[in-house]
Amino acid sequence: MNLVFYWYYCLPVVLVVLYGGILYYVVPPRSLPAWKLRLDLSFILLAEGVLVAAWLYKGFPLPVFYALTYLIQAAAICIRRNVQIRYWFFINLNFVNMMVLHMTFTGVASLIRKAAMHTLLADAVWRTASVVFVLTACITENVILLYKRNILFLLVIEAKSDEARPFMAFLSFCTGYLLLDSLLCEAELMSVYPALFLLGSSTVLAFCIIRFLIRIRTIMHEEYLRKEHDELSARLESARESTGSLKRMTERDALTGTFSRRYLIDYIDRLIEKDQLFSLAFLDLDGLKLLNDREGHDAGDRYLIMFSREIETRLGSGGLLARVGGDEFIVLMTDTEAEAAESRMESIRETLEAGYWERPMRFSYGVTTYVPGDLKKVDALLREADRAMYRDKIYRR
Repeated sequence: MNLVFYWYYCLPVVLVVLYGGILYYVVPPRSLPAWKLRLDLSFILLAEGVLVAAWLYKGFPLPVFYALTYLIQAAAICIRRNVQIRYWFFINLNFVNMMVLHMTFTGVASLIRKAAMHTLLADAVWRTASVVFVLTACITENVILLYKRNILFLLVIEAKSDEARPFMAFLSFCTGYLLLDSLLCEAELMSVYPALFLLGSSTVLAFCIIRFLIRIRTIMHEEYLRKEHDELSARLESARESTGSLKRMTERDALTGTFSRRYLIDYIDRLIEKDQLFSLAFLDLDGLKLLNDREGHDAGDRYLIMFSREIETRLGSGGLLARVGGDEFIVLMTDTEAEAAESRMESIRETLEAGYWERPMRFSYGVTTYVPGDLKKVDALLREADRAMYRDKIYRR
């Protein structure tokens, strides 16, 4: 008697408690106090344990048993606040899984025993065996999910996705369809066709659910790749803009907007590689240090900006101006011989010195020329122009 009692009631109820506890570990409620979580869990386990024991004892119709089981799980969700769609996703998925397993077991047992399904369900032994089989299978599945965190993670992500909403509607359809299917288990038919139909429909539904989950995962993966592509494209565009900005910063002088020393040297190197004729004029402003000492560096900066603009205006497209020091500039004139470069710089100096400016614009300069076939390097050319500028400065004093 004790063994029969244990088999009929204790083992199924223990499995219900074990299954409910594992399911809460698989899908733990969020933002709930510990006491509230324990209270919810106790309510569900007590209600489901009583329901299973009542069905095993009385053997009321299977559709009623399914419907009451679903209502208990749905009620446990509805009493929570801020219910998330992932709870409904997992509850519906687990419930459909349980019904498919239970009806598959009933159908297979009916075919093996060559007995009608309602006859098997009327037997307390077979009712208990079916419940033990289903709960054992569900517990095994959920234990696998606990250990295979990557699968659980994918299911949670799918449950939160927008693509899960049509699947939720499909699961609701599956629930209603299986409830209707369960009426076959209560039909007093001795033919094997109800059992075969039950097995076939359960197999097709299980296949559709698996395919639906795979499709959701595929859609999510494609969406993830698209977002990754968009994000990488945005980063690449940002990197290009940053690179362009850095390049402009290295090419231009921050104060005057003229070309930088680095850009000038690179440009001269390219002209030397092409063995192209060009001339350099090394310019040094006269009196900038005195202006800084008297009126401050702001006044000196304004003077540098005005001077560089006037030089660039008079050079036009035939020359390149670069700032290479505090008050030092270099003018690069391509395809220009030494005599033409000297004449051009002298003309610019005379024009600036004769103009009516807030402060006189005076500068000294020295010119050097690279002739095709020369073996001079950039440093040597700059030194020659620098020495020529100092000679001019001394002469002008």
